[in-house]
Amino acid sequence: MLSELFEIQHELSGNIDLSFKRYLYETINCDSRLIMITGSRGVGKTTLLLQYLREKGATPGESLYISADNILVDSHGLFRIASEFHKFGGRVLIIDEIHKYPDWFRELKNIYDSLPKLNIIVSGSSSLDIIKGRYDLSRRAVLYALKGLSFRAFLILNLGKDIRRVSLKKILSRHVKISRDLKETAEKSGRKILRLFAVSKFVLTLQLHKNIPCRLMQHQG
Repeated sequence: MLSELFEIQHELSGNIDLSFKRYLYETINCDSRLIMITGSRGVGKTTLLLQYLREKGATPGESLYISADNILVDSHGLFRIASEFHKFGGRVLIIDEIHKYPDWFRELKNIYDSLPKLNIIVSGSSSLDIIKGRYDLSRRAVLYALKGLSFRAFLILNLGKDIRRVSLKKILSRHVKISRDLKETAEKSGRKILRLFAVSKFVLTLQLHKNIPCRLMQHQG
């Protein structure tokens, strides 16, 4: 069972792109015992988890990524997989799309309570009802919400440039210079900033309503 899951993990993590990371990547406190990342479908949760696995995960054999809708997870059960992985010497268990697993509250709570040396990172739908569930995990988990792609992230994807983050206060006080700098950056790449802005609004709307993955949001026009 574990060998098959490790093979799947190796295949997925080996093909993940590390060139672009969402804003949340560097803010997550990976030392927490239970981390829950929520966000709508296609927002980039799976990519973020696999990037973490590649760059920050424990040594091979000590980290395990699984998707809760995998047939192996369905047939063996989350708790059994976590228990076997823990016996194997596992330290970090990453469970993607946990909301697709029946009665996930109970099994996740059992994993947390029964395997105290195991760190757990899970992702799921933004509709996860963590506080009102039968098994209150809110006191145990550190919660993060991954939002949709920002215009800054869209520009980084499309221009291949490092666009620095700017506070709202600076935007309000220096909006003319910031706009001019963005315009010049786009033009150096042969692009028009207003066209990029218009396209970004369109594709971000598609992501919100049609679940378009972030990786498909590069615009060639």
